[in-house]
Amino acid sequence: MLRTSKLPACGAMLAAALTLGAGAASANMRYQNPVVNGAIVDWCSTWATNCGSGGARQFCQMRGHPGAVSWNTYHPGRTWVIGSSTFCNGPICQGFSQVTCAAASAPGPVPGPVPGGAVQRFHHPRLNGAIVDWCSTWATNCGWGGAHQLCQNYGFARAMSWNIYRPGRTWVIGSNQFCDGPICQGFSQVTCRRY
Repeated sequence: MLRTSKLPACGAMLAAALTLGAGAASANMRYQNPVVNGAIVDWCSTWATNCGSGGARQFCQMRGHPGAVSWNTYHPGRTWVIGSSTFCNGPICQGFSQVTCAAASAPGPVPGPVPGGAVQRFHHPRLNGAIVDWCSTWATNCGWGGAHQLCQNYGFARAMSWNIYRPGRTWVIGSNQFCDGPICQGFSQVTCRRY
């Protein structure tokens, strides 16, 4: 069963949906079959809680957008619940077939395509409310390994470039844990290539 939900559009959210490789970063961005950790993003922000608008908003904010404009769901059999950092397996698991995220109303960390469409730059990428750590697992495979893992989680083939800084708190994707303190390094930008 396909469910479609829409939020009222207002202000900057009235921009037309951005198709791959076209438009400006100030337009809404549509993500087809969004994937995190190798699975379709679950429609709930945490396990069986805050579903629909909550899950869509969380995904969009993770990608640097202020919120969600619209979304569609289906039952893919396996989803990733972002806020609970866990998989949902089975026919009851509901995930997004598409999420359209709102354009930024002001300059900020909004992912936007660079010319050519095959490449996309993500500014200050976040997962679980923290900047993504530069290591793929705890203190291991840092730099390209962490950037490459992030790009693959977003559905890209590989990382092209990245910059790091010390935000004070990061999320280590491969270890499913936070790093807290001045030694934690995360990405200020990662540029990914589709193929």
